[in-house]
Amino acid sequence: MEKRLSMTIIPKPKERPRATVIGGHARIFTPKTTEAYEKEIRAAWIRQNGDKPEVGPLRVRVYFGLPIPKSETKANKLQMVLRKVFPIKRPDLDNLVKAVLDALNGVAYSDDCQIVTMLSKKNYAEAPYVKVILSEEKPKEDEDDGKVP
Repeated sequence: MEKRLSMTIIPKPKERPRATVIGGHARIFTPKTTEAYEKEIRAAWIRQNGDKPEVGPLRVRVYFGLPIPKSETKANKLQMVLRKVFPIKRPDLDNLVKAVLDALNGVAYSDDCQIVTMLSKKNYAEAPYVKVILSEEKPKEDEDDGKVP
């Protein structure tokens, strides 16, 4: 089993939850930009893969193509496209991944606790994108033998 999601979209990080106090009660909510981004990812997944969540242990690979800053020189832009220059500024990779995994919760898999192996990477790209590859994780020998070094 392998399912893929490829979409041309500017990757966005998961924003921190916000809180308001109404009538002495705190209300926690997800910012609207994060909600819209996650909704767009969910809809693309369903279009490309259906809405039947996978069960069992999963491996996920998530790749992000970040937009090249307009202020860069032509020489720097070329280096970015050739992946010789990495995006070591915000957004943070873990926050990019969190937004995608949360969006796919309940659609691609029953719960993101099923993900036991993950690879993620961010690069610059001429056309921004998000790519997700979800597959079944099978038992195999690994460099992690479970022992403390």
